[in-house]
Amino acid sequence: MKVGYIHFYGLGDNIFALEPLFALKAIFKCEVIVFGNAIMKNLLLHCDFVDFVHDIQGDIASHIDLFNSYNLDYAILTNCKRCYLYPLQASNVKTIITTTKIPSLFSMRCKTIPMHLLPKYRNMTRYEQGLSYVRKINPKLFDTKIKTICLDNAKVKTTQEQKERVKSFIANHAKTRGGG
Repeated sequence: MKVGYIHFYGLGDNIFALEPLFALKAIFKCEVIVFGNAIMKNLLLHCDFVDFVHDIQGDIASHIDLFNSYNLDYAILTNCKRCYLYPLQASNVKTIITTTKIPSLFSMRCKTIPMHLLPKYRNMTRYEQGLSYVRKINPKLFDTKIKTICLDNAKVKTTQEQKERVKSFIANHAKTRGGG
């Protein structure tokens, strides 16, 4: 199974996407392809729970060939705007999972989540809302497996070089502040 995750936001919102991405890989053992922005690409650079990351700069229409090349079984569209949904519907993605809005509600290829309509979703944390998209693929399997995985592993991965740079920065900062 191949699942595309379409998400282009700022750093904070991109961090909220880590758990759903990790859950996709852990629960469904699928190929996870992220279509995001430069921030998302850098964030996921060393994460082993994502197979491919593409910076499409929020422009789905110009990247239809890229979407089609993956023959996605599912595409999770976290922002159901017409300018994102309509081009995606023109692709060969089998099923689009997104929030319930008029264009997605009447599409035969969309599985929708009433995120903005039901109190159940409005009272969820951002992490739980993100996992709702993943659950829509197969609720029964998701409900069984989510209890067995450790979402603590859904973290940004860093290289040894990056860790050394942080240590050096902190050490230098402590010296200049009189703490070292």
